[in-house]
Amino acid sequence: MYKCPECGHTSNEAGTCPACNVPLVNESEDNTKEESDAADNS
Repeated sequence: MYKCPECGHTSNEAGTCPACNVPLVNESEDNTKEESDAADNS
């Protein structure tokens, strides 16, 4: 799932937000990185 960091628009595909014209962020990728970092710090 991709999400616009500005307005919260979501999409199933990578790309640009149609409302804000900013790159969409891959939410699942961010969550995986955070979980990996937390495990490394334990």
